[in-house]
Amino acid sequence: MSKNEINLKLLEGITGSEIFKQILEAFPGERLYIPGRGEFSSKHERNEAIWRDFCNDMSISELANKYGLSVDSIYRIIDCRG
Repeated sequence: MSKNEINLKLLEGITGSEIFKQILEAFPGERLYIPGRGEFSSKHERNEAIWRDFCNDMSISELANKYGLSVDSIYRIIDCRG
């Protein structure tokens, strides 16, 4: 069984069969992004939080640790706003 199949079975177990079917009908063939930490509904929201922390003197390594990202990823996010 593939990782995707396992995840779909888990999702069906969490949502129940009826809601799971509605999800499948609403998003046929789509790839969905589910945020890992549950804190942010989008990357934009997460990146705004990173920017705020950076502006409040949090170091790049602290940001990487806090948000579970690489130092290079943090630099890219900060660079986009600079």
